[in-house]
Amino acid sequence: MIKGITIEIWRKTLDNIYIIEKMTSNIQYIIISLKDHNKVIFGYIRYVDNTVTSETDIIKKLTGLCNIDIWEEVTIFQHLSLYEILIRAIVLHDAQTYYEDGHPPEALNYSTNLLPLINNNDIMNLFQKSKHLMALVIEETKSDPAIRYGKALEAKQKKMLTFTMENLVHTVHIIYPATNQCYHAFNFHRNPHYGIDVKHIPLIKWILTSSNISCKEYGNKTKYHHSDILTIHNDFLHGQFPLREIYSIVKDYKLRSRSLSNYFISYGFSSMFRAKNGEPLLTKAIETKSGNKTKLLPLILPILCQLSKDLKLHYNYIGSNMKRNGKYSLKMGSNFHYSLPNVNYYEGFDISIMYGDNFITPHCDVMNDWRYGYNYITVLKTSFFDSDIGKEITFSIICYTRKAIGDYLDRRR
Repeated sequence: MIKGITIEIWRKTLDNIYIIEKMTSNIQYIIISLKDHNKVIFGYIRYVDNTVTSETDIIKKLTGLCNIDIWEEVTIFQHLSLYEILIRAIVLHDAQTYYEDGHPPEALNYSTNLLPLINNNDIMNLFQKSKHLMALVIEETKSDPAIRYGKALEAKQKKMLTFTMENLVHTVHIIYPATNQCYHAFNFHRNPHYGIDVKHIPLIKWILTSSNISCKEYGNKTKYHHSDILTIHNDFLHGQFPLREIYSIVKDYKLRSRSLSNYFISYGFSSMFRAKNGEPLLTKAIETKSGNKTKLLPLILPILCQLSKDLKLHYNYIGSNMKRNGKYSLKMGSNFHYSLPNVNYYEGFDISIMYGDNFITPHCDVMNDWRYGYNYITVLKTSFFDSDIGKEITFSIICYTRKAIGDYLDRRR
């Protein structure tokens, strides 16, 4: 994007492009437009030149102009088949005039109309510095046939909407962020999920609409959403949980890191920590890492019970195997002699600290159980600014069941 353009500058820019096109074959495709409403040039160039090191240098060389804004995050869309169709539509939207040359994107039969899904403000926001507001995207895969464990593992190596473009997805769900949020969801073991910047949502909706894929949005101004696979509370549970207190304890721990979240610590029954007969056992790191500091389990176990109550209220059929519950979910905390204050249906949890400039990458929770009545997950999270480190924080407690327990019980039958 180049601002402050007059019709004279536009003409000189085109003259410069004509000259370079005659001198070189490096331009594979170019589309450039003048938008009269805000006096800007928008363009997209597919260009090959090993002597130029950056996109900005290429555009300066082509246009002869210097004040250039690059939409750097565009790379997250490049793997999608509709990528160039979308970019072309953005360049052409509300254009006074345009120039196009080279080999255009395939499938130009797709509509280049962006409205009502994408407007001029949405387009201009793409070039603004990100506010790092992360929405959650869930790609609900088809149940018949359901994808297998091996395919679910692939999600970690894939990019956003990959399963959707492979015709594996029934509906894409988009959950807008709230300062305090709790959601119950099902089938995360086979439904890829990840974070996206809120400003990219209009583009994703356009791609889904153009691909005839159903999309459901869950706004943060509505306090409560409920369906067969998803229940969301926005700011409804504020003040009921000591999340800030737990964060103040955890942030001083030496925590593990991974690509899905910045830092985390887990507790619960583990596929990696087992008895001699293969039975999953409760982990110990959550207590051993604390040393002489305040213990976490006395604070978190009551939260598990409160979340379990809300989960059962909305999905009465869950956790119906009393023998399994008695041996596992109701034993949470028992290896350190803690007692649950009420019924609990979770067999493990993660405490996650994520900084504002990081988003969850695509993955499936393949270690979560897939069995009916045990295929749920609950996430409780809050976002706030930590003045001690000068960063926006998203602090989450992620509660789940364990595939390892279901597998072990099946083997014992």
